[in-house]
Amino acid sequence: MTTERDARPPWLLRNWGLLLGCVLVAVGVIVLATAPREWSFGWFAYEPEADFGFVAGATPPAQGVVGASIGALGILTITAVVAYRLGVRSSRRR
Repeated sequence: MTTERDARPPWLLRNWGLLLGCVLVAVGVIVLATAPREWSFGWFAYEPEADFGFVAGATPPAQGVVGASIGALGILTITAVVAYRLGVRSSRRR
């Protein structure tokens, strides 16, 4: 006789979204941590007494942008999976 608990899929199949999100966040952090640090942003890049308005080449390196994007995608994936599970759980209570 199989119970409802026995009919559930294995842990890995149930949690693939969370695992994918965690892997994406980890990869994004690693890529961002290894990006070169030659660029600055925000208030510290502002020079009110400067004679020019734009410094060519002051853009962040592509590796930093890619790392931040992968990390953000991982956080969005984790958020979506958790929100879905909370919605399914709350609909089962009714």
